[in-house]
Amino acid sequence: TGCSFWADFVLVNNSGETLKVRYKLHETEAMPLVFPMLSVATIEQFEESNTFNRLPNDRFEVDAEKRSYSVTLNDQEVLFLTRTDIRDIDDEPVFKSGMSELSIESQTGLVSFSGDQVFPQFVPQRKALFPTVPTLYTITFK
Repeated sequence: TGCSFWADFVLVNNSGETLKVRYKLHETEAMPLVFPMLSVATIEQFEESNTFNRLPNDRFEVDAEKRSYSVTLNDQEVLFLTRTDIRDIDDEPVFKSGMSELSIESQTGLVSFSGDQVFPQFVPQRKALFPTVPTLYTITFK
């Protein structure tokens, strides 16, 4: 038996400073690359209603050929990174797409992940609607 779920990936900036976030998506047959509207929320807005607003054009760059984003994320903001299709086969989540690179730059340094290093950086959050499969994954930068 199998089901299909969506998982959202977000980055929470609770660092006290502005961050430069760069990430690259990879394309799969199951989910061809579509550049969505880049979205951001305050931490309070995200926690209360899980709603996002359009990120102003002067705070991001998109390279469609490389499938990459570069975003300026202010303190106390949450960046919606991507939505990923998850296939839940016999209660084992199988990820079919996502990010191939992620780097976060602050005034104090740079952290960077690629390939298989990206996914483990996220913390799964379970939702009441699908209690057996996480549908939200977060990274909190402090």
